[in-house]
Amino acid sequence: MSQSSSIHRVASSRSTSRRNPPDVPVNQPEDEELEDEHEQARKVREQLPLWKRPAPWWLLVLTPFSATVLSFTVSAQVELFTELVCRIDPPEYQPSHSFGDSAFAFSPSCSSDPKVQATVTRLTTIITVLTGIIAFFTVGRWGSFSDRHGRTRTLGFITFGQFLLPFITLIVVHYGHLLPGGYWLLLGEAVVSGFVGSSVTEPAVYLAYLSDITTPDQRAGYFSALQGSMLAGIGVGPLLGSFIIQKTGNLLSVFYLAALLRFIQSGVVWLILPESLTQVQMQRAIMKHEEEALASTSTGRPFFFLEPLLVLLPAKISRPGSSKVHRDWNLTLLAVSYALIFLAASSLINQFYYALYMFQWDAEYLGYCISVIGLARALFLTCILPPLIRYFKHRPPKTANETAHPSEREPLLHESTRRRPSSPFLFDLRLARVSVFIDILMYVTLPLAPSGALFILFTTIGSLGAGLTPAVNAVALELYRRKVGKDARAESGKLLGGLSVVQAIFANVLGPLMYGSIYASTVATSPRTIFFVALGNATAAFLILAFVRVSPVPEDSENTTA
Repeated sequence: MSQSSSIHRVASSRSTSRRNPPDVPVNQPEDEELEDEHEQARKVREQLPLWKRPAPWWLLVLTPFSATVLSFTVSAQVELFTELVCRIDPPEYQPSHSFGDSAFAFSPSCSSDPKVQATVTRLTTIITVLTGIIAFFTVGRWGSFSDRHGRTRTLGFITFGQFLLPFITLIVVHYGHLLPGGYWLLLGEAVVSGFVGSSVTEPAVYLAYLSDITTPDQRAGYFSALQGSMLAGIGVGPLLGSFIIQKTGNLLSVFYLAALLRFIQSGVVWLILPESLTQVQMQRAIMKHEEEALASTSTGRPFFFLEPLLVLLPAKISRPGSSKVHRDWNLTLLAVSYALIFLAASSLINQFYYALYMFQWDAEYLGYCISVIGLARALFLTCILPPLIRYFKHRPPKTANETAHPSEREPLLHESTRRRPSSPFLFDLRLARVSVFIDILMYVTLPLAPSGALFILFTTIGSLGAGLTPAVNAVALELYRRKVGKDARAESGKLLGGLSVVQAIFANVLGPLMYGSIYASTVATSPRTIFFVALGNATAAFLILAFVRVSPVPEDSENTTA
């Protein structure tokens, strides 16, 4: 029987199951048939050449490449925005270069003009907030789209959108003085970036790709390595961008290079990167999506834009051997803690403003500090944390016979005396709690730093808490698996998309607005206020995370890969 016909049969049987009592297993044979086809597809994939098989090393190459391209235009973008404002809307300033010149150079009097700085700040803020608002509506949908149509196709659309971003900048630079709107046409970047999910969708799809091809006890280590490689790219990017500008003498050179590299990345994703999901997994996700869409249509969808967050709501479950039904709040509590963590982390840009103000740093020194902090986090996540995770997760568990006094030991045949090994997800949960606690200590010490050197040292030590995000993602995937069952692996994009929506809301919209307004109103009288607010957010996240529970996995359970 062909795969398409069996999928059709399952779809029909699921429609029938809605008309039958829930305790009638009308679709069990078809589900077993799909499981067989999925297993056959997985075995066929294992026989393919190495470069045609999905593997973590693909992402450990693509992730730092993408992060480097993303970050080496950041410092140039700030200077470019100032130049555009000076050229298109000058405050009694006449530029000495035309838009056709190969290099940008503007008068210091223009860059330090309060009107120019206010306009640049307003432009940057509007772009950031608009990007976050649009991403709020799209991030979760991209995650669900990747479950139904594949990770590589989703990444292909995202990288193509990123390929368009430097082109928009270059069009505004060369033709903004001729087009209506001038430099405000840069809002097109916010629209395109928000549509492809800003900077949060691509990492979420990468994590879903990893979850498809790794076992549960491996995920935290791979997630850590992935985030570390991303931070390494972000740390190297500004240095590389400054080097390119210095050697070429052209501020626009990094934007042309970014467009070229994004085109190459998009080609690799569309044409070379192997797909991690099988056709059976994608068809299952399509059928479930259609069922959910049918159910939501029958009940109305007044808050359709909140649908990506529904996956994080508490689920009704019943304990084995009991007829009572209760709600499992673990995934919801984890998501709330995750939101507060990103709310605290969004104070980072204001922390750097604080350092510029208190320690009289300049932009060049700040750039070096950002690179040092980013590389320290990358070093911890790629070289230190993964070996620690492997050691603690794969350490042989002790038994009751081994811990008892020799005279009290029972024969080895008494299996009931063995202590059941802890679930690997308990370690991930403990790692998340320890990481939040380290963040709390960092927010306590930073406002006490008497010098810029100690400020950098305390922030660098805070890198020991960088394992928080990979640990939370690993725990969330396990909680979701226990919530929805065997379809969780194929639908990991939906979960990670929902968490990305949380990140977009709190890290890209609410956080910058809250900390920006707090810092602006307190910098003259009490500039350390932002650290106390961040401390409160992190403490609340820690307390909520303390209520999350992950029960041990039964001894006879096995880890499987897709």
